[in-house]
Amino acid sequence: MACPKLKNDSISNQNNIQGKWKWIESSFMTRGMSEPRISTPKIAGHTIILEFKDATVDVYRNGKVMASYQYEIKKMSPDNQLFLDLKIQNPNSLAEFEFRLSSGPCNFKNGMLEITGGYNDAGENQKYKRM
Repeated sequence: MACPKLKNDSISNQNNIQGKWKWIESSFMTRGMSEPRISTPKIAGHTIILEFKDATVDVYRNGKVMASYQYEIKKMSPDNQLFLDLKIQNPNSLAEFEFRLSSGPCNFKNGMLEITGGYNDAGENQKYKRM
């Protein structure tokens, strides 16, 4: 099955995501797991803040920038589902940083951002709250 086509209609969608978002929860599940692995700031022992700007997002851990990505919000056809497309700017910055921001379908609702990174069986589902 081919991947859905992405429409480049990102200007208004990128305006929705700009600003700071606080990590609430991640869940990861793949084949062979009986239940998802859940992580929260309390379990992980650190906070994560995302700061989305015009075309980049910085990932802060306990107030320190740990990674930067280029990003774009696209629409997937046929249902116009929003998709967060990420490109790491400096892969070496992730060498000692265990948190990975997931690419994938995303939703904005009631001040929350949810990224369905597990859509391809290789990422985490992640939840953030607007600050």
